Amino acid sequence: MQQLRILVNGDSFCDERYFTPEEFLSLKQKWSETIGATNIAHGGCANERIFYSTIEYLNNNTIDVLIVGWTSWNRHKTTLANGLELMICPNGAGDNVGGLSLHNKSYMAHVEYYYKYFYNEYLNFKNFLNYYLHLQYHCLLKNIKFLNFFSVPENMPRGLELYHIAKTGYFKEIIEKDKKKYIQEKEKERLRRNEYIMELKNLISKIDKKFWINQHVGYSYNIFSQQFPKANDGHHPGIEASAEWAKIIKQNLI
Repeated sequence: MQQLRILVNGDSFCDERYFTPEEFLSLKQKWSETIGATNIAHGGCANERIFYSTIEYLNNNTIDVLIVGWTSWNRHKTTLANGLELMICPNGAGDNVGGLSLHNKSYMAHVEYYYKYFYNEYLNFKNFLNYYLHLQYHCLLKNIKFLNFFSVPENMPRGLELYHIAKTGYFKEIIEKDKKKYIQEKEKERLRRNEYIMELKNLISKIDKKFWINQHVGYSYNIFSQQFPKANDGHHPGIEASAEWAKIIKQNLI
């Protein structure tokens, strides 16, 4: 039987470069190696990086299975003038060569500037949903088995969570002093917010649960790993979680 050509992409929960040499000796293999996958994940990356690097790989390679661990939509990827890619997180940043380091102050100005002037949760979340759906439809057309999970996020936003995300969408500033006109503008704002919510719900409704771990849209590796000891860094899933995650992935590949 021909071996499956498997591609894994995501953030640090997929690349597992956070393990110390001692942990690697105990682990033997990362979960992606256990299932025999090619791994192009990168710690600290944003969903933009996951999407575009996946597309780049698919443009040059043929695969049978695509496994994606989506990360938090509060991250961002941009380019640098020197030709590197910069990955921006709320607590730090790093480039695609040196990686993310919370102790590296070189990019803190970029982090502060992005979250002060550019970050918008509504747009970032909507972009993530469109990235996902594009890959879902692509895999259907190409007969590629598609398997997804969340790494850092704990669930797919619903209800009040969607409401709070929609509140960050664009709304014209209301400076009207006339009470009647002010009320009219507030009503327009409410209707616009409902439009944003419906737009997000419509995108989420197109997600097919059969492409997610255990057919659970928003299944979280982070939540799954909490029943096991953490890695030595005190943050990521430990070696026991990684070994069990490989079993979960294998079960979902059948």
